[in-house]
Amino acid sequence: MFLRIRVFKKRKIVLIVLNEHMGDIIACEPIVRSLRRNNKYSSAYIIWAVKKSYKELLMYNPNIDKVIYMHCISERFMSLYKKLVDNTVDLHCFDRYCSLCTNEKNIKDDNTGISLKNFYDYGGILNAVAIKNKISLDDYQPKMYLNKKQKNISNDLNVKNNYIIVHCLSNNKIKDWDREKWIELCVLIKEKYNYTIVEVGINPLIENDNIALNYCGKLSLLETASIIEKSEIFIGVDSGPAHMANSFKIPGIILLGKYIGFEKYIPYTGYYLNNGAELIHANGFVSEIKTKNVFDKFEIMHRRIKNCSDRKIQEYL
Repeated sequence: MFLRIRVFKKRKIVLIVLNEHMGDIIACEPIVRSLRRNNKYSSAYIIWAVKKSYKELLMYNPNIDKVIYMHCISERFMSLYKKLVDNTVDLHCFDRYCSLCTNEKNIKDDNTGISLKNFYDYGGILNAVAIKNKISLDDYQPKMYLNKKQKNISNDLNVKNNYIIVHCLSNNKIKDWDREKWIELCVLIKEKYNYTIVEVGINPLIENDNIALNYCGKLSLLETASIIEKSEIFIGVDSGPAHMANSFKIPGIILLGKYIGFEKYIPYTGYYLNNGAELIHANGFVSEIKTKNVFDKFEIMHRRIKNCSDRKIQEYL
């Protein structure tokens, strides 16, 4: 494939490598747009290597020519890539190694000083990998791309207008909030406001359709993105769906706490960094946040939306 592109299409080949996870892939989307706007790579053939389960997130991006599968993170060290492409953009920190093969022998410091221990100090993953790869960003707002079928998925579901999305479980328990608090929050919202509440994700936590409609595990990644795009408010922990909501500029309430050595961190750029979300930082772990604190922030966000002619609160950007 690489040789065919080089010989017959006479295009430079750029390989972007980011295997996982969902939130990181969405957060790093501005990288490919910045490359495409660069005169050096404006006509390049841009390939993104990703874990098969996340291919869906990238397949409709107009700035990507092809998405290929990468089985594990260690594949980014294969000399094959360096010989066949003109530029490799590795969006992993140098000390990120594969959880499958746990082979660290190829890992070398890239002399940027950026690692898993400090990347949030550089403004999160997008800023860190841009600095690492010497890419100048002209837009920090992540974007997602849906086709017509996915955009209309909410019409086929039992989801009415004026609904809010909750996402309760991340891929790391340390970032999660207690089930009892989620239920208490949803009951408070339903009692005071006329909202339908929809829970998305892989596994449900609330598990009570009288409180929240359960679409966990029932939708594809882009179908999940579609119902998030049409929601009024997103409430969740630091997760992939939260990055989806940020990409669509859906007003959000995000619960954050101590994580992998960072006492306080902000994983978002663009809309959620610029007052599009109420970021609730725990003094310790997320589980220590009180329900009242989240409900109070919900009421603030609700008033902001109702007092604004544009539900996406554009004047706050």
